[in-house]
Amino acid sequence: MKHHGYNLKHNFGHGENHANEVFCLLNLLAFLFHGIQGLTDGDYRRGRAFFGRKDDFFWALRYETARYPHETWHELFLTVSGNAPDG
Repeated sequence: MKHHGYNLKHNFGHGENHANEVFCLLNLLAFLFHGIQGLTDGDYRRGRAFFGRKDDFFWALRYETARYPHETWHELFLTVSGNAPDG
């Protein structure tokens, strides 16, 4: 997970009262979410296949969600994969 965009190389030891456990859990949930998306969502797979590296895909998702609020996941993944929906 360290080299695939999830940033688990950081020890998260800077917070008070269990912050490191919370951040680790959030990273694991993100890993699980992206794994399920990769298995079940064709739009996600097409968007992911457009990029050679997973962290590049994550950066594109960050950019797109900050640039424009997409109404659906389908629209977001189409835009990220270079196939922006009409309209």
